[in-house]
Amino acid sequence: MKRKSIIIRIISRLKKDGFSIVLNILFARHTHRLKSIVSPTLYETINMYLRLGYWPNIRNPRSLNEKLVHQKLNVKNPLFSLVADKVKVRDYVANKVGNGILNEVYFIGSDPRDINFDHLPSKFVIKTNHGSGWNIVVKDKDAIVKDEVIQKCQEWLKYKYSSYTKGYEAHYDNIEPRILVEKFLEGINNDSDLDYKFYCFHGEVKFIAVDTNKDIIQNRHFYDINWNLLSFKWPEFPQENQLQKPIQLSDMLILAEQLSEDFEFSRIDLYLSKDGVKFGEITISPGGGWDKISPVESDFKLGGLWKLVQTAHK
Repeated sequence: MKRKSIIIRIISRLKKDGFSIVLNILFARHTHRLKSIVSPTLYETINMYLRLGYWPNIRNPRSLNEKLVHQKLNVKNPLFSLVADKVKVRDYVANKVGNGILNEVYFIGSDPRDINFDHLPSKFVIKTNHGSGWNIVVKDKDAIVKDEVIQKCQEWLKYKYSSYTKGYEAHYDNIEPRILVEKFLEGINNDSDLDYKFYCFHGEVKFIAVDTNKDIIQNRHFYDINWNLLSFKWPEFPQENQLQKPIQLSDMLILAEQLSEDFEFSRIDLYLSKDGVKFGEITISPGGGWDKISPVESDFKLGGLWKLVQTAHK
């Protein structure tokens, strides 16, 4: 009976979205081969269909995700690589808004063996400058194995980000790989810092994502600029109760718009910590255009905020 029940569930799911399941199975096993034999547009189209649940139109984009992918495949803007570089972006930020929001840096270099762990505080963050998610958060220096940390950093430095993710984000691949060690930002309430992500269209913040509980099950909440909770969500990130409006929201909105003014679209990440508002990063293609937005109608509604006109750099 148990086997029969399983078979019935499988058949039911195949009837519901069988084509998607078959593609998922094939694609998961042969991603690297597909990328080498099909065009970037077709490769991204298949990826988006599997993840977003609709067949995208990358050449004539309408949704936010379609426009993100259209831009990363077609728009060649040298600013994209500059702001994606976690080292060079510091000068960009300082020129735009001053260096007061820049986090303290303990080390920048191309060889992690040069990190002087003895001179570092008990807490710090190690990251690469040429990708996303390549971070090591150290909350107790005595609890880490230094050789393992160095080995992990050396591994990251060998990769180009596009080859690692098997996607197309070439603006990361133009960055000279380096390692940064930064100050660990303490949260206001003796917890991890709150991560505010400002989604900016043509230099204006249109909505805000707030990440919490990043050490456990990461939650993400979406608000408009007046701190009203929005109805759409990224299914990958569950939501908790509504968060309190930060006193520094007006200041962060101004900073985000100043930092986004050179781009049709960008996501400006700021941290709210005991040290005040601190800069996180400028992201040109969040999620690579593969982050599912629910309901799907919201993906297209958000896409309407972006008047895609940047073609001079194609």
